[in-house]
Amino acid sequence: SKAPAKRLVFLIKDCSDREKLARAEKMLAALFKALYFIFSVSWAYTIFKEAEFVGPELGGSGSFQNIWSNFPYYGYPEATKTYYMVSFAYHLQSLIFHVFIIETRNDFMEMLLHHTVTCFLIYLSFMLNYVRVGVCVLLVHDISDIFIYAGKVIVDWKWNIQLPFYVVCMAVMGYTRLYVYPFYVIAYGAFDSESATNTVILGKDLATAMLCMLLFLHIYWYGLLLYIGATKLFKGKQAEDVFGKIEVDEKELTQKELVAKRKAEQK
Repeated sequence: SKAPAKRLVFLIKDCSDREKLARAEKMLAALFKALYFIFSVSWAYTIFKEAEFVGPELGGSGSFQNIWSNFPYYGYPEATKTYYMVSFAYHLQSLIFHVFIIETRNDFMEMLLHHTVTCFLIYLSFMLNYVRVGVCVLLVHDISDIFIYAGKVIVDWKWNIQLPFYVVCMAVMGYTRLYVYPFYVIAYGAFDSESATNTVILGKDLATAMLCMLLFLHIYWYGLLLYIGATKLFKGKQAEDVFGKIEVDEKELTQKELVAKRKAEQK
């Protein structure tokens, strides 16, 4: 049903009625994801804030150096398994929707790789008892995903608040995904694993490769978002949402809608 989206078209910047509806539907999908990640991060902090392996870099009271402490007999909070199942269920449905339900977009292959690696890492970390590493990886990504999807909610609004939010979003992404993730989570969770445990860890090389693959995706997306911001700031062009531009077939538009679309493109 398109009824919920129709109630929100008043938020969308000037364009044809059909394009407004398409953008409103996209905004609702992003809103659902932003709310999910707010819930996920809030829940994670109630479970792991006092855990010995979550460092102050992510708001915890422990240290990332303790990720492998007492492995493989370390314990974790009782709610950890439920948190893992919910996180895996969300990312698995994202993969299924991406492949079979939503329309193919310009970032299809990148997001397919992202969803596949994420699902594989969650499953692998649970089955091989890398739960502490998995929790840190999920927390790093979920925090920045709040701002990413909140940005996707407001990207098509008619009010000019996108640029300040873009700056905040880039700062959060840079800190969590390009600083904490490589220098703490990967450093202590992957490269320091065998020296910390004095034993050979099953599947360690494969898990490390997957973690590094996610890091390369982070660098690629961050550079792309920097380019979009620079284009908007220095060239005055409207920055499109890099994660999926709305396309409307002009043959299906009425003359009035086509004129509105042309005027919007000229702004």
